[in-house]
Amino acid sequence: MRSKSIPAVCGAAVLVALLSRLSPEASAADPHFAPATRQLETPTCDEWVADYTLAARIRLADTPFGAGNGSHEIGPGRLRLRILKTTDPAAPKVELVAYEMHEQFVVKASLLFMHATITTVSDTRGRSTDARSPG
Repeated sequence: MRSKSIPAVCGAAVLVALLSRLSPEASAADPHFAPATRQLETPTCDEWVADYTLAARIRLADTPFGAGNGSHEIGPGRLRLRILKTTDPAAPKVELVAYEMHEQFVVKASLLFMHATITTVSDTRGRSTDARSPG
């Protein structure tokens, strides 16, 4: 079994969280849910590409003695999806073409007489292996 690096796993978790926010089932009661400002028209073509600019919040929890717990803003990022028509117009096929997220944040941890400042800078990327990817 192939092991995954921590940034890839974190990036995947952030991606899942962000994609869940794009879901039409998202509830308006959810404080992170932001309704679309306008309804998009259904394209007449069989395939199209949608680009999104991303911003996110990463939450660190369960650190020793809670010294590094906190929420940190990350981004900007980009997401490119390919949407393909299917025989069921209510269920198009969606493919991930490209994902990028820049993560930079500082954690200041203190415990008794010890203090630490940790700066994290990383870029998470993922691309489709499909040859027709426009991203």
